[in-house]
Amino acid sequence: MVRHRELSRLLPILSEMGVRTMVVTSAVIPVPKEWTTIPRIRVTVSVDGLPEHHDVRRSSATCDRILRNITGCQVNIHWTISAVQHRLVSGRVQLEHNAASTSARIGASTKVHRTDVCCRLMIRKTVISSGACEAAAGNLGIGTSLEYRLHEVGPVLGGGVFYPVSKTKEVLLFCREFAETLPDEVVLQGAGLNLPDGTPVFAVVVCYCGSSMSEGERVLQPLSKFGSPLTDAIQVMSYVQIQGMFQPFFPPGRRTYVKSNFMHALNDEAIEIIAEFAGKSPSGYSFAPILEHWHGAVARVGVSDTAFPHRHHSYNFIIWSNWENAADSDKNIQWTREYWEAMRPHLVAGSYVNYVSDEGDVFARAAYGPNYDRLASLKDKYDPTNFFRMNHNVKPTKAAKAVG
Repeated sequence: MVRHRELSRLLPILSEMGVRTMVVTSAVIPVPKEWTTIPRIRVTVSVDGLPEHHDVRRSSATCDRILRNITGCQVNIHWTISAVQHRLVSGRVQLEHNAASTSARIGASTKVHRTDVCCRLMIRKTVISSGACEAAAGNLGIGTSLEYRLHEVGPVLGGGVFYPVSKTKEVLLFCREFAETLPDEVVLQGAGLNLPDGTPVFAVVVCYCGSSMSEGERVLQPLSKFGSPLTDAIQVMSYVQIQGMFQPFFPPGRRTYVKSNFMHALNDEAIEIIAEFAGKSPSGYSFAPILEHWHGAVARVGVSDTAFPHRHHSYNFIIWSNWENAADSDKNIQWTREYWEAMRPHLVAGSYVNYVSDEGDVFARAAYGPNYDRLASLKDKYDPTNFFRMNHNVKPTKAAKAVG
């Protein structure tokens, strides 16, 4: 750890010595613009991993401060790529169609031009896409120069309605019908989880991102009136607030095992199985299941328009098992697999790669579906040695033949 004033003195010296240096900063305090002009010096802003007292994933104020501190600076941005939060506006915004242009050269950089509301999302948590490289999960290189289309979002009407886990079947039957009525401005998700006090619940999470909050209230009224929830936490809030609503449920350090596939349909038989397993995880920290309803703009993109092809399935099924102690790993992994096997007749082969553990070639091929061969051709061109392989690997042709 080196203080800014010391770095301002050292960096020119290192540059004159011919030393290439990368400076990693949180940008919670302003980045000196002169650093970005020194030859052989790269400035990287790490948006993740900030100290707990100013964690950007919990504080929109810190997010705003970082954006102010890097506006106009040419810097590399380091973040955790996550699609979960982006899905909160996926009915209105086409998933993976928000990168106007990208570069994939090691050592290139991103310049931050503006601080729109959605900059918080696009800098912190987004899915890199545009053409074939974006959804290729790091198979073709490192995306280092990104230019985004920004979508102003907020305030939103959203939050969760929490029901006793014993009502999971009834809630899902209602949600199946309710989802058919939703406009593009509403995203709906369901999840089985435990509240902080240990109460097992089934939650229905919604986000209305339209321009009229009164219209949002009208659209969501059937949900507000359904059943006898333990808690109705739907309210007007900022997009950053709803984005981080479940962050306290995922503290660093827990072990995780995930199984996920899209569903043929949310039919009665699938609902029966989901209800049977709800609240039965050996760990009170698991989200089992998570159900994402896919519709609207995200579903109106052609199968071959991006690397990600599975847009015509209405529901994505996820078992997100979390636990604390290594001694509990076997039983949590086993339970996750048993749940997934029970659901398997209702699941398609394809998955969203961000939600899948390293499942090998079969899962990788199914994840990219009809686009896999095109990605393999790009792999042959840009990474024939399979240097970028620590992912859901699209193998270059020679490596694939060797494995076969």
